[in-house]
Amino acid sequence: MPNPPKQQAFIFHKFWNVFANHSCYHMYAVTTAPMGCTAVSGLHSPFATMPAQSIAPDSSSPTTGARQAVTLRAAKQRRLSAMSRALAACFGAYGLTLAFTAALGLGLQHAAGWTRAEATMTATLPAFVIYLLAALRAFATHSARRAWAELCVGTAVLAALAEYWR
Repeated sequence: MPNPPKQQAFIFHKFWNVFANHSCYHMYAVTTAPMGCTAVSGLHSPFATMPAQSIAPDSSSPTTGARQAVTLRAAKQRRLSAMSRALAACFGAYGLTLAFTAALGLGLQHAAGWTRAEATMTATLPAFVIYLLAALRAFATHSARRAWAELCVGTAVLAALAEYWR
């Protein structure tokens, strides 16, 4: 690969973009051409060619500090959302699985007339799949708040059902 001309500077940026239901990690190669335009190329790049100011505004601009503050706030919000989803996937999914196992075990005892050992063993087997699906659902929802709401409502309904059959 030939060496690039000295007028071009190669800068690598790492972006953590959180879309509605997906998190994507992109690395773009940004090339500054001599004419003042910036070409961005990369995996799934939404950019073709844009003015250089839109990527790197000059420091004399009065809105640069405000843009950086908004960017830092957005980055902090994304990190907190990801952490909340991870906690929901671990602990919320565990609570849902626990309530599911209790409700199914007690339901099999009362509705089907199974012994306690048979009902417990049968209710425990699908619990692994329920935990996996609940943890995946925590990351598939639109927001962390919705993930927690779904897990809490599901846990409450199943716990009420288990209490009814107890």
